[in-house]
Amino acid sequence: MVIYQIGTSDVKSKFACDSIRYWWQNYGALDYSEASFILLLCDGGDRNSSRQYLLKQDL
Repeated sequence: MVIYQIGTSDVKSKFACDSIRYWWQNYGALDYSEASFILLLCDGGDRNSSRQYLLKQDL
C-alpha cells in the first residue's frame, strides 16, 4: 500500500491555498499557458466563512 501525504496544515484556508499554488506551478501553468488569471468558486462554510479574512488573506 502506498500512502501519499498531500498536506500537513490544520488550517483549511492555508491548505487550500498551498494546494492551488502547487497545482498551478506543477500542472496548470503548463496546461493553460495562455491563462492570465484563475477563477476560484468557493463556498462560505466552516473556517473559510465569508466573514473570516484568513482565506481571502491567503489567496
